[in-house]
Amino acid sequence: MDKLSLVNEFLDHKNVPRHPTEADVLKALSSIVPEESIEFEIGKMCEAYVTKIFAGKVRDTNDAYVEHLRRVAIHKIVSMHKRNEIDFNLFLIALMHDLFEDFRCKGYLIKVWIIFGFDVAFGIWWLTKPSKKLFFGNKRARDHFFYLKLWLAPRRYFSIKMCDRHDNLDDMWIEHHSREFQEKKISETVSVYIPIAKKNSINYDTLLQTVERARIKLDSYSKTVLK
Repeated sequence: MDKLSLVNEFLDHKNVPRHPTEADVLKALSSIVPEESIEFEIGKMCEAYVTKIFAGKVRDTNDAYVEHLRRVAIHKIVSMHKRNEIDFNLFLIALMHDLFEDFRCKGYLIKVWIIFGFDVAFGIWWLTKPSKKLFFGNKRARDHFFYLKLWLAPRRYFSIKMCDRHDNLDDMWIEHHSREFQEKKISETVSVYIPIAKKNSINYDTLLQTVERARIKLDSYSKTVLK
């Protein structure tokens, strides 16, 4: 496949596979860096790194957790092509964005810093919710602190959170979450994420479309249950 065809394939979020494999991630990566480059080798190492760490971990949908990480990374590549802003480190951050949060007290911040550099480790830190222990178990206080953290986060890093939220809403099936949970996620997206995207001059049309799909899916499922 020539370079132009490869880039065109990753110009639409709809083309992100539902169950991406390592091959899908590396194919997307090759649309932003040459396969013979050191960056491609680092990206391949990063993919293997998260696959090993998240082995056996599943989402509420019972899908492998690493598939979510891969989708967010590919969504980020799509966003890069749409804005013509290629940033290799953002791919690495997207692929590892949940690492510190899901494996607290494992020393991964230092490990990632040593292996992939300060920018990557710092970016993941900005996207990581603090532990509830720091807020004496008060989840509401922790969440509000995290919203402030996102508001202050550099635009580059926050753009990954938009891809993450896009994937979370698309993956938020009513069979696996309560209606209350889904309504909260939709409300949180509109009241928190969209305003931060506006502040950072990030195109949020795709996320609004995802919110609308989530609402339709939620209403459709509710009507089916009522029958």
